[in-house]
Amino acid sequence: FVRDGGVWTEQQTLTVADAAEADFFGNSVSIDGDTALIGKPNGNSYGGAADAAYVFVRSGGIWTQQQKLMGSSVAHGDEFGLGVSLSGDVALVGAGRDDTYGNLSGAAYVFVRNGDVWTEQQKLAASDPSSGDRFGSTVSVSNDTAVIGSPGHDGNGTGSGAAYVFRQTAGVWTQQQQITTSDAPGFGYAVSISGDIALVGAPGDDEAGSV
Repeated sequence: FVRDGGVWTEQQTLTVADAAEADFFGNSVSIDGDTALIGKPNGNSYGGAADAAYVFVRSGGIWTQQQKLMGSSVAHGDEFGLGVSLSGDVALVGAGRDDTYGNLSGAAYVFVRNGDVWTEQQKLAASDPSSGDRFGSTVSVSNDTAVIGSPGHDGNGTGSGAAYVFRQTAGVWTQQQQITTSDAPGFGYAVSISGDIALVGAPGDDEAGSV
């Protein structure tokens, strides 16, 4: 949708040629200027193409697909594309059901654009991965800083949740800090970052009533 004055109108419906039943294309979306990133985390469930994320760019008011992103070690069921975030020439794609460090431990992939080509830069994992953490279920990136949600993390009790901050220096992403709270189950279910401010959602918090 685009805004003209105070009115929003639909500019274009975006689709992909390899979409299939229950792919969930559009389950997660992010936009930065004339570039958009769209997740499709449920590929192959009905014989369609594998999990992926798609980059679209706008020129002359028309959005066209620039590239399909796929993680180098993504397997069926990883839900690559469950969370996506875009900042300039950096794309962050979560795979909350990745099993590399245990069943549903989760992972996230960083892609960078050079010219018109996106390449995978690094696969990210928590410093303390564990089964069921679902690290990468939600992601956000702002310039050289990323925050990644891990809503199933059990560090402060079953399902207490966590979020992880990563920083990029000279092309390498390293974990800067793990963020937790003691009183908000599901902490990390949603995350967003802007500059030096990170916002983390905790839908299991009961301060204003049950859940």
